[in-house]
Amino acid sequence: MRLSELLNDLVIAKGEGTYKKLIKSYQKVDLLILDEWILKPLSTDQAMELR
Repeated sequence: MRLSELLNDLVIAKGEGTYKKLIKSYQKVDLLILDEWILKPLSTDQAMELR
């Protein structure tokens, strides 16, 4: 998955009120490979999402 897509999905989920559900779905994944990792600087909010 592209990092930009993940971050976009998280923003959308927060807006739709489905953030916790989305996070739970990612927690079920055995291995999540993030492509295009930090090709451009992350905002503070984006960096906090990845902690």
